[in-house]
Amino acid sequence: MAKKTAAKPVPPTSLDIPYNLRDLPSAQHKAGLAGLLLSIENMDERKQAGLLKPEIEIPEVVAKTATTATIRFTERSAQDLFDDLYAAKIVEVRSKSKWQGATEKRQDPNPNPGPNEPKKWFVYDVVQPSGFFLKNYTEGDKEHWHKLWRDMLYAVPRNKPTTRQPFKSRAAKEPTKEGADCWKGFLTAEKARTRGGVATTELAGSLMLAVQAATAETVPFEDRVESQLLLHFWPLAARVFVPQQIDSDGKSEFVGYTLAIPEVADLGRYCRNYKTLLTHLDPARIGYRPRDAVITIPEQGSLEFLENLDRLASERVVEERSARYIAGVEFFHMVVAGQNVKLRAHGRIAAEGRLLAEYEALRRHFHNPEFVAGRLRALLRDRPWFSEFDAPLHQREWSFFVHLAQERRRTPPAMIGFAWEVNQQFQSILDRALQPQQPEDRAMPQAPAPPDAVDAIIYSLVGAYVKQRACIRSRVDPNDKEWWSKTNDERRDVCGKLFLELRSRHGDDFVTYFTDTIASVPQWLNDSRYLEVARALMRHYTDEEGENRPRTRDDVKTLTMLALSAHSRSLKSRESAADGPSSDTTPTENAE
Repeated sequence: MAKKTAAKPVPPTSLDIPYNLRDLPSAQHKAGLAGLLLSIENMDERKQAGLLKPEIEIPEVVAKTATTATIRFTERSAQDLFDDLYAAKIVEVRSKSKWQGATEKRQDPNPNPGPNEPKKWFVYDVVQPSGFFLKNYTEGDKEHWHKLWRDMLYAVPRNKPTTRQPFKSRAAKEPTKEGADCWKGFLTAEKARTRGGVATTELAGSLMLAVQAATAETVPFEDRVESQLLLHFWPLAARVFVPQQIDSDGKSEFVGYTLAIPEVADLGRYCRNYKTLLTHLDPARIGYRPRDAVITIPEQGSLEFLENLDRLASERVVEERSARYIAGVEFFHMVVAGQNVKLRAHGRIAAEGRLLAEYEALRRHFHNPEFVAGRLRALLRDRPWFSEFDAPLHQREWSFFVHLAQERRRTPPAMIGFAWEVNQQFQSILDRALQPQQPEDRAMPQAPAPPDAVDAIIYSLVGAYVKQRACIRSRVDPNDKEWWSKTNDERRDVCGKLFLELRSRHGDDFVTYFTDTIASVPQWLNDSRYLEVARALMRHYTDEEGENRPRTRDDVKTLTMLALSAHSRSLKSRESAADGPSSDTTPTENAE
């Protein structure tokens, strides 16, 4: 008698996939869950508006709380979800030069070339991601925000042409392989779950930043099948920034991309407030990039993201402060190096109210990339405001800091604002640190002077020295109300000479030269202020931490060099140092 064979189990037609923020291993996964919900919501809205075909199936969110979401998938809805995510079209792009390894479509003559334009354009067909969710907020005069996002995709996670296959498939009106793989993975994971196990899959760098399929020791990177799905969607919920730096020639340049990825703590609040943030994107530009996307150091990307959300709360555009739905923001500074993408910096900024308040004040008043970078590093490391300028003051071209307008040597346009902003910082300290002192009450103990009183005293001492020396050289009466403009060249010469003399001196040699030079002109200090400077010059180091630690002789040197920069500024209104690279250098879409 023949044996009966067990009936093969029928695979399920739908699966409910639960997600919990507390179980997800990284900020990219948590942002991916928020991005998945935003993508599903956007598809629903477009379907109701008749912008999607009626037969399109959309995954269903069957349950959702602040930290959890359960999503029902079918084979068709998984495919349609990925086809929508990777939607793309073929567009024509003009280039000044030929693209290596790309097939040229045609050449267009340029009858009236501009100053930085070629006589003919090289035209190529490229596959351009559609990004329906973000495009909803970046149409019209905000399109450069969408371009920034597209450029980031092709420069960072999809840097290699082989990783752009999903977009190529959709541009050719074909379904993505990712949709079918997703459903197969879900079935594998369900089968493993019924047996008490979990299903894993290889984790690639095109999905998760700063990882590769295997280590140098061939140890594979793997992720749970259900979690890996989320990594396709984090670009929808993250912010893209471009660090602007001053090169050795004094020119500003954009260096790679900084991705600010939120560590989402409340799904509903984050999605709601993030969409509001996107509606308030500023269309203003610096060169070919959105002005509000330009930062000075990678850490600023996280701070800018959190501050933008907090500012909307303070303006009552949204109801909640960011700390209620974001635990922090991770930043990844990614730079293209040849055929590879390098991680240059990575870290996390917590959503702290005090830090955001200080950052908001900083970004409101200061714009020079070099000055903002130094101030931000000091803020994040809880150090005095000037502490991070020591290295650039000693290592970079001195004309970056001393404002020169000579024909043979000029301060680069990108650095003109530095002297003005240093002076602005000193003035704010001067206003609060050197208030008129109350008559002494011998019965009451005198409160110690704040540490930044030394900063203000150094600024005043340097200012008196520069004024006296410049007026003597130019034979201008120091009491002349127009002495500043009448001594422009002499004043800058005095500042430059002393700047270079101090830069080469250290320790006791610096103290001796400082006292001999600054005291060579009449200075007026009362006893308490004289003692503050003397203590700082005698203090070799301090083991105290924090921004309010006592000043040392090394601090006095840095402050003196910064004060010389401030006193070398032009009398004219400050020239903008935040114009960024010219729009003539706009990069075209990446070649395939």
